[in-house]
Amino acid sequence: MNQVLEFTVTPITIQSGDFFVGVTVTNPIGVFPAAMDTSSSSRQRSYVGTDRSNFTVVDATGIGPGNFLFRARVDVGGN
Repeated sequence: MNQVLEFTVTPITIQSGDFFVGVTVTNPIGVFPAAMDTSSSSRQRSYVGTDRSNFTVVDATGIGPGNFLFRARVDVGGN
């Protein structure tokens, strides 16, 4: 596919803390729907899971180590 897809989502207010950016896909075993950066050291912030509640850092799964290439843009203060 080799392209960037952008999605507009409903604005939210985050009072404090972190937020999670994720994607849900149905794909065959062994086929991964995201690029992974392995050119730099892992930040251990990329996770995989089989449902919306249980996640494992990708480094511990045999897929990694690496960093998934997802990005979210956050506008702060209406910028």
